Parts: sequence; C-alpha cells; structure tokens
Amino acid sequence: MDLNKNRLRDVAFDQIIRRGTAEILEEDEQGMLLRDKRHGLVFLVSDDFETGAAWLRKHEDIGYEILSIYSLPLAKYAMQRYGLTGQEICRQVVWTRPEAPGLSGIVRIRPAEDRDVPFISANYDDWEEWGHLVYEIGNIFVAELPDGQGKTVGFVGHHMEDTMGLLFVDPEYRNMGIGLELEKFMIGEMLRMGLTPYGHVIVGNEKSMELQKSLGMEFWDGLMSWVYPGE
Repeated sequence: MDLNKNRLRDVAFDQIIRRGTAEILEEDEQGMLLRDKRHGLVFLVSDDFETGAAWLRKHEDIGYEILSIYSLPLAKYAMQRYGLTGQEICRQVVWTRPEAPGLSGIVRIRPAEDRDVPFISANYDDWEEWGHLVYEIGNIFVAELPDGQGKTVGFVGHHMEDTMGLLFVDPEYRNMGIGLELEKFMIGEMLRMGLTPYGHVIVGNEKSMELQKSLGMEFWDGLMSWVYPGE
C-alpha cells in the first residue's frame, strides 16, 4: 500500500512502520492489517470490505481486544464477530506542517510528576484502566499558572499509539486559551520526538472540533472507529 497516497488517513500506519514496531499481518494495494508490537493494538484499513473481513478472520487467533479500523462497515463486522460492544467513531486530524505553532506563555507546561497524580486521576475517566500507564511512560504534561504559585490548571498528553489527547482544563480556567496552548505544546513535543502530530475527535464533540480547526489541523474526510470490549 502506498502510504503517501492518503496521508491524512494512513498516518498511523506510516508512523508505526517508521518507528520499527510494526508487525504487518496483511497488505495489498488497497489496505493493510497491522499490529503494533509495543502494546498489541491492531490497525486495519482496506478499501475492499471482503478483503478486510477475510484478513480479520485469518488472524483472529491473536485475540482482538482493541482495534483501530478505518472503515465503519468493517468496524461493525469486527464488533459483531468478536463480541466487542464498545465503540468510538472519530474524525482524524493531522498537523501537516514541519514547524510547531508558537506558544503564548499563558501557562507553564512541564512533565507530570507523582504530585500531579491526584489531579490527573480525578479528571481522567480511563485512569485506572490505562491512563496510569500513559503517565508511567512519561506521556502526560501538566499546565501551571505562571504566577509563582504553581497552581495546576490542566493537562495533555499522547496515548499509547501516539495520538494526541488526554486534554483537560479545570472548568474555572476554561475559555482562556489554555486548551489551545496545551495542544500547541503537544504538537511541538511530538515533532521533537520525530512523530507526526495527529489525533481523534469523537463525532459530536463540536467544541473539540472547533479547537482543532483553530489550531490549523487538517481533517481526513472519512470516519475511523475504535472498537473494544464494553463494560
């Protein structure tokens, strides 16, 4: 598959391959089934439904837990076949410029420390499931007011698969540009690491959608889906 043909869609596949952690299970001119060896997440893209479904069946012995699928019909098929009842349908956004956006300095941003865990865990729903793992590998950053008192007002990070996310701003300090500043910082951090800044916005989250547009993120025109076991 030519990963340069549809870069806004295929950025995850390209990034995992360049990182050297990809196990390419299947590939043809129209798609790819890939497993990231770091954490076992499976990624699927295919322009042909029957091919994508056959790939899933061929490798189902690896035990699908969480899949990132760039086709809603294939996502529905995977959910039905493997009893996965959780789903997040998302728009994918990508930062395509080589330079990071400038920061305003309205907050001081630093790596999260143990003293920040109570604040993060209280404001991140998935902390117990996997958020603590993201923290332990150093992927979360917190924002403090630059007034010398060090009050923590938000955090941001990148997930296990290196998508930007985990964005939270204390309700008392919203509508001040802090969320925008945190995302700008995260773009710069990912570029520094040699990664392509990209993320997923759950369909219906209009506030986040507007934030991505104001940043200058580019939108893939399709929909992708995370599927996973429900509660």
